[in-house]
Amino acid sequence: MLRIGGLILLGFPLLELAFTLWVGTLIGPWIWLLLLGSALTGWLVLRGQRVGAPLLMLQALRNGDPIGGVLWNVRIALSGVLLIVPGLLSDIAALALLLPWRLRPVPVSARAASPDYIDGEYRRMD
Repeated sequence: MLRIGGLILLGFPLLELAFTLWVGTLIGPWIWLLLLGSALTGWLVLRGQRVGAPLLMLQALRNGDPIGGVLWNVRIALSGVLLIVPGLLSDIAALALLLPWRLRPVPVSARAASPDYIDGEYRRMD
């Protein structure tokens, strides 16, 4: 388990560096502007999180989903940190975290009662 963690810890920065250098050879010096812009965006996300996190938690508490509110705040904070880290793979991961996907479990009653027909009444009018 320790070896896997070490490989991930060493492998991700090397993969990040290789991918950033490859994209840098494709787009040239614009890579610096891209990295600077993503770091500035990450800083703004973390700064906004300082004010927005309590408001999101209050909204989640009112909706009856405190765990979802905490997880959403963690996702935003983690995406801000990943945007500050120089590299394009971490920026892609941060943008994926910022997407508003939310998994909602399907109720058991909806899963059990999903036949191929629609039950109803009708009347024939000639």
